Amino acid sequence: SLSWHHFHNADNSGSKNVYSPHYQSYIWAVFLRAYDVSGYQPLYDRAFAALQSMMGHYPSYWIPTSNGIAMQRARMVLPLAWLVRTNDTALHREWLATVTTGLLQRQQSCGAIMEELSAPGWGGKTRVPNNSDYGTFEAPLNQENTDPVSDFLYTTNFALLGLQEAFYATRNA
Repeated sequence: SLSWHHFHNADNSGSKNVYSPHYQSYIWAVFLRAYDVSGYQPLYDRAFAALQSMMGHYPSYWIPTSNGIAMQRARMVLPLAWLVRTNDTALHREWLATVTTGLLQRQQSCGAIMEELSAPGWGGKTRVPNNSDYGTFEAPLNQENTDPVSDFLYTTNFALLGLQEAFYATRNA
């Protein structure tokens, strides 16, 4: 079993998932909340460095995961909201607004957030199954960006949590 020291000292900068909020961003939110409670500066420093790198490469380095882009944006809202709560600057609010705007542009009149396979400037496109390989790998629910699909497992729940915190961090409806 690996100790917390292993994860604390690990350098994940070479990981293929380094620009994927799906895999990494929630630990940044935890670090920022723990910093908010404890004042332990290394927690803030790690989370801020990661968020700064992620937002400095938005969206060109961000990789769509198996389920697409909306999920990536939804996962970034919570850590950015906590960044604004712990260190409210114009830049941090801009980062939060950038991600929430991108996410909410996909919101439909019923409230659902449509999934997105690819978008201009993104670091790749989600793999979409064809008839011969359908069901053999984790894949998006939609085939095109215009398909009326909302993912309640990977996107909407994270969006709801993050958007609630974003509101309380900024008081911006």
